[in-house]
Amino acid sequence: MKKSTTAEIIKERRRRANISQGELGREIGRTQTWVSLIERGMIAPKHETIQRILAAIARCSTIKRIVQKAKSDVERKVLMQIHAEAIR
Repeated sequence: MKKSTTAEIIKERRRRANISQGELGREIGRTQTWVSLIERGMIAPKHETIQRILAAIARCSTIKRIVQKAKSDVERKVLMQIHAEAIR
């Protein structure tokens, strides 16, 4: 069995959560390009950074599930605005 690299794990979890590199970058205060470099193994993030990335993926995934369950377009819009304000 092939051993996964940190880059592969991050990429797989992000994709499974249906989050773009840009979304993840915004969530952690980085750029899409930076996320891409991490996922290609061009940057070796510190342990604390890996934890922040994985926590952000989990947070975004949870928010997306909540928004999908919203009963109306207005409710979805409000939830997305709240999230956008929270990551600024």
